[in-house]
Amino acid sequence: MTSKIFRNKELNIWTFLSFIAVLLIVIPSINIFINLASAPNENWYHIKEFLLKKYFMNTLVIVLGTGFLTTFIGISLAWIMTIYDFPFKKFMKWGLCSRLLFRLILEPILIMVCSIILALFKQP
Repeated sequence: MTSKIFRNKELNIWTFLSFIAVLLIVIPSINIFINLASAPNENWYHIKEFLLKKYFMNTLVIVLGTGFLTTFIGISLAWIMTIYDFPFKKFMKWGLCSRLLFRLILEPILIMVCSIILALFKQP
């Protein structure tokens, strides 16, 4: 007896391509979990000794920086849109909702700010 989910479903090209995409994502993850049980080799010791702390700190900076910037920009733009009345306000509301404004205006500004921050904290 088949499940109600799979009844009256056809196997078409989209189902097949979706299945292939899922396999391409899942198989490497399964391989990683299988290899967790194996004994570590000299590469792992090198990564653990020299690279892991740096990679972890970089990841932490990216996660916290992204969270802070997203929260700051979101709250600031919501406050500006609520408090002030300016020309093209309806367009800006639509643009903020559709990410159009982000792509046109905010993304270059963020790239510039991130470049400056990276230049300031670049290690010799």
